[in-house]
Amino acid sequence: PEGIFMYVDFSKSENIFDKMFDKTIPFLIKIFYNDIQPYKYLIQSRVNYISNKQLDQLLTDNDFEIIEKKRLMFGIIDLYISKNIKDKIWKL
Repeated sequence: PEGIFMYVDFSKSENIFDKMFDKTIPFLIKIFYNDIQPYKYLIQSRVNYISNKQLDQLLTDNDFEIIEKKRLMFGIIDLYISKNIKDKIWKL
């Protein structure tokens, strides 16, 4: 049914801040927490997650209209607000 989909997560892009984030976050975790093992999921999830273009396509293929899309924290985090424009169940 019609509804709003909001998505906030680490994005995957090719900008310089994104690349810096990937290089510095393991270093910062090791400094502040002294053990990177519990936080490896954070780093790995960014590597394995779909790109912005793929998310855009997934939303439009499933009859969602992207109402707002923002890149936050120098492009490291994405905010999507979308609306389901048809009475349809998602397909992945």
